[in-house]
Amino acid sequence: MKIVRQSDTELVLRESTLWISILLALVALPLFYASTLPGKRGNLILAIFFAVGALVWLRKATVIFDATQHLVRWRRMRFFRSASGTVPFSEIAGIGTETSSGSGGSTLYRLTLLTGHGPIPFTDAYGGGRDRWAHLRETTQRFLHTHRGTPLPAPSADLDDSLRALLRRGRKVEAVRLLESAEHLDLTTATQRVNQLVLRMRVEK
Repeated sequence: MKIVRQSDTELVLRESTLWISILLALVALPLFYASTLPGKRGNLILAIFFAVGALVWLRKATVIFDATQHLVRWRRMRFFRSASGTVPFSEIAGIGTETSSGSGGSTLYRLTLLTGHGPIPFTDAYGGGRDRWAHLRETTQRFLHTHRGTPLPAPSADLDDSLRALLRRGRKVEAVRLLESAEHLDLTTATQRVNQLVLRMRVEK
């Protein structure tokens, strides 16, 4: 994901792998045709391989911070399925970072809108490059801070609300990952902290 447009009133972030899908589909088409020719049936397996690859890489996500309407508009598309929505600036507690394990033990990242209803991912996919994601998070946080009129709430309060929202929806694993990323904790400590929060929430009922 990268910033594709930035002005005084608008910040647009986008991730798109459509060009990869198109390239793979263009490779698959002649292979499908070749598989219909006598003695060329072996091309069918290769054609299917590239066609499946085109579907896997069919992904696009756009997040627009609109300061004129004080709204964030987001849209994600993957495998011909799409999801979209809007979130008022006033309902955004901050910008979070979620992590996932990549190949070879690497850490992958993606940004989320932290709201009282739980985090909303900017994109379905995770990507590498911690510094790059940190820069994107800082830029979006600064844009929100500038145009909200009031500072973003303290991170600890934001985090607690997001964790509670995830736990209310039965998404404990995501809560652990969020806490692990936000507080730079190891998995064991993050799990213990989340378990303690679960107990507190039961007592508060």
